[in-house]
Amino acid sequence: MHRLHPYPDVQVMFRRLLIATLIGLLAALAVALFRHAMVVLETLLLSNDSGSLVNAAQSLPAWRRLVTPALGGLTAGTLLWLWQRRSVARPHAATDYMEALETGDGCFDTPASLVKSLASLLVVVTGSAIGREGAMILLAALAASLFARRFTPQSEWKLWVACGAAAGMASAYHAPLAGSLFIAEILFGTLMLASLGPVVISTVIALLLTQFLNGGAAPLYHVVLQQNLSAPALWLNAGDWPAGRAVRAAVYLADGLQPPRIR
Repeated sequence: MHRLHPYPDVQVMFRRLLIATLIGLLAALAVALFRHAMVVLETLLLSNDSGSLVNAAQSLPAWRRLVTPALGGLTAGTLLWLWQRRSVARPHAATDYMEALETGDGCFDTPASLVKSLASLLVVVTGSAIGREGAMILLAALAASLFARRFTPQSEWKLWVACGAAAGMASAYHAPLAGSLFIAEILFGTLMLASLGPVVISTVIALLLTQFLNGGAAPLYHVVLQQNLSAPALWLNAGDWPAGRAVRAAVYLADGLQPPRIR
């Protein structure tokens, strides 16, 4: 007699649970390494160890506030240019987790990914507003890819890279559920438990380790809300909508496209 709903293979489930846990730990450590590298470089370059670029900028003279981001961008751009010249004749693999999941088999170009992360680090610590989370997620996915290629069959590589990317999102944004759903739905195209389960486990483990390393579950940012808004601020808020529509229309026109109608 055949069962309509056979029991899952407990050994396979335990193996996936273990691997998802390990990848969550690796992703959290990769994100923590990037954060500590930021603090070290900010201390060396900006003489500020608070971890806040705003505090660092306030303690610098005006000319250094202007020159430091420019030098950081120049250094990062030169690094990427030199690497591109060196690797122009070499076959390329993915250097982005979305590319590795959508078009590849989960493999990364490890040296190129590390150079890209280093360039992002240099730009971020010198004050440019490109966002640090992208490099954190890339390093987390890269760590998961290296682990998967060493210890798991090729048919599972994309799953574990997805777990690493989602765990990186959980560590960077403190949003494990959002990271899990993004990876499962946008990149996998499905919310099946077989793919969502390991992703959720990795994100939760990564967030727990991140909170442990940071000394608790404190919020990423503290926002001070003002109860009273001045009249100029209200008028400025009222002008946001037409300004946003104008910027969007300019983007379409720059691409040679017809701007969408106002809805």
